[in-house]
Amino acid sequence: SGAPYYRDSSSSVYIYWDPDCNAGGQPARWIVHALAPSTTGALDLDGDGQCVLAAYIDSEDSSSPPLGMSTWQVFCDGSFTDNDLTLARPSPSPPPSPPAPPSPPLATVLPFVITGGCASNSAVLDGVEYAAAGYTASGAPYYRDSSSSVYIYWDPD
Repeated sequence: SGAPYYRDSSSSVYIYWDPDCNAGGQPARWIVHALAPSTTGALDLDGDGQCVLAAYIDSEDSSSPPLGMSTWQVFCDGSFTDNDLTLARPSPSPPPSPPAPPSPPLATVLPFVITGGCASNSAVLDGVEYAAAGYTASGAPYYRDSSSSVYIYWDPD
């Protein structure tokens, strides 16, 4: 039909405009349906020869389903009934966070020495030098003792 169609991002429900939902002389309408519309067909866009659908609103305007509140025919409990449905554009998503500034080269991150640890931890906390070994996902440097596998790092959580 050349009209736009929409799909719910969390399911497989479509809204589309069909000039004649059963190719038998039905009025043009916006349709809510679980089947995707044909992108090459001219009418009866679900190709079933029927008007079996979840909801519809008659409309000659193929540019967009009616925004705001409108009375749609909704299939409820075995028959179509009038239901006021509201169609609205979603709120815009917040802008993405700016990228983290680049981390300085490791060669410019100065090592440090820890002194004053207790006797039982003197191998890692007394007179031990820690050099920058890399960066965590948060962008903070982490340090490693050159003579063991002990690391010092910042954990934001």
